[in-house]
Parts: sequence; structure tokens; C-alpha cells
Amino acid sequence: GMGVVYLARNRLLDRLEALKVMAAGPGAVDRFVAEVQAVARLNHPNVVRVYTARMHGGRLLFAMEYVDGVDLYRLVRE
Repeated sequence: GMGVVYLARNRLLDRLEALKVMAAGPGAVDRFVAEVQAVARLNHPNVVRVYTARMHGGRLLFAMEYVDGVDLYRLVRE
């Protein structure tokens, strides 16, 4: 809930990835780091993997595994 998630193609690895992007506002860096570290520690078949995290152009972002299918918002709405 702290950012926007995009579907992106990693050209180097030739795969689709989910890319979460957040503005670096007050306190955002600490929340971002906590979220990325928590997700990166998880290792479970039902949890997506984090590939990388970084600051880029004043924005915080991390790339994670993309899972094709219906998103939670649509599933609950239906």
C-alpha cells in the first residue's frame, strides 16, 4: 500500500517482473527498507521473491517475481 506496482520486462534476463516504485518522502525510506527486508527474508512457495532493491532518480524501487493471474482487488470485488 505504499507505492505503485508496474509490470516491467527485464531486458537483460528476458523475463517479466513486478516493479514497485515509491516517492522518497518523509519516513518513506525507513518504511521501504523495512518492507523490502521483510519480503526478502521470506522463502515460501506462496510468497513472491524479491530480486533487487535500490534508489533511482529520487525514487525507491524494488523488483520482484511476477505472478500471472487475477489480482487480489479483482478477486475480492468479484
